[in-house]
Amino acid sequence: ENYRALTTLVDAARRCDAKHITIVIPTFPYARQHKALGGESITASVVARQLEDLGVKRVMTVDIHKPEIGGFFRRAILDNFMPGKRMMHCVQQLEGYQKERTTISSADQGGVSRANFFAQTMGVPVVTIYKQRDYSQPNVVEKADLLGNVQWIATTSTPAQEGREVIIPEDMIDTGGTIVKACELLITKGAKSVLPMCSLPLFNGKALQRMDELYAKQMIRGVMGTNAVYHGEDFKNKHPWYLEVPIDDLIAEAVYRINHVMAITDLLS
Repeated sequence: ENYRALTTLVDAARRCDAKHITIVIPTFPYARQHKALGGESITASVVARQLEDLGVKRVMTVDIHKPEIGGFFRRAILDNFMPGKRMMHCVQQLEGYQKERTTISSADQGGVSRANFFAQTMGVPVVTIYKQRDYSQPNVVEKADLLGNVQWIATTSTPAQEGREVIIPEDMIDTGGTIVKACELLITKGAKSVLPMCSLPLFNGKALQRMDELYAKQMIRGVMGTNAVYHGEDFKNKHPWYLEVPIDDLIAEAVYRINHVMAITDLLS
């Protein structure tokens, strides 16, 4: 419905002789349908062609699921904003943050490169969660295991603790099934607490209920997400575990620069 409204608005702008059409869509439509499995449509490619055919010259999005989607555009430019460094800065400002007690974990094999980037940038260890999916059902994880250690190793200068503070960086949280399994596994393996973080906090289906339950059990310190996805003014009051990172100023600055024919490369990362 939102995508249909977007295309209608773009067509109206074109018919009103707009010189240049730039659209801001933080969550790129059908971004996870970027490859064909069993004769499926590559819907992300269809979206790219439709937007170009309507006259769109530039598309601004946030942490797109697969950067290769940019290759689906033949004429338009795809700008992909990555808020990871800003989120890392916010983590380091949290009360009680201690670098020496922090570990980064991927939620699955697909998040290994992201976890490595966060770990190297923050200068902390990294572990990996290996999972097996049940592909007969959507968003269902069958089995998971941990590669690495999240227990605190005592030294002469630092006494033993319950475990390490673990951060799980993701591009999005959809129904939350993967995050729940990851948090449960990390706590079982000895982690003290877990902080999932994502660029796109979609919270579809039972996600909010699942995050509420994890927070009530003190398994997560909170969930950090950006305001690329709007949840309303009262959302944080209803869900005290939610930690919001603003990135609207980056988008606004990018729009200003584009309208004044200025480079935005430094804003993308």
